[in-house]
Amino acid sequence: MVCETPLLHAAWQGHTVTAKYLLEHGAIPAIPSDLGATALHHAAGIGNIVLLKSIPAKGVEIDSQSDAGTPLVWAAGHGQHDAVKVLLDRHANLNAETEDDITPLLSAVAAGSLAHSGLVDSGFASS
Repeated sequence: MVCETPLLHAAWQGHTVTAKYLLEHGAIPAIPSDLGATALHHAAGIGNIVLLKSIPAKGVEIDSQSDAGTPLVWAAGHGQHDAVKVLLDRHANLNAETEDDITPLLSAVAAGSLAHSGLVDSGFASS
């Protein structure tokens, strides 16, 4: 059985107005799914900039881990370049790894979006 809060569902489906309403009325964005994904992961994966800017202020760690990595890994792996920039501007960890050693850089390469990801420009490749 998959545990999914209304906020997780709204973020995953890109229902920004609903997600913001839920946040404004007490939804707890740090509650993860059974796989560890928060609303921040889903917002990053679909490139929802409005939610990416709103959710961390409500107590979700920018580098929270799910079974598939941090929100930055999700954004990089889905080619969400603007989301990558927002997360990097909020000091997301460029070197975060999944349990399988997947980094944001590797995730961007696998998605075929490295050239536009902003990860190399942020100094990832120079470390």
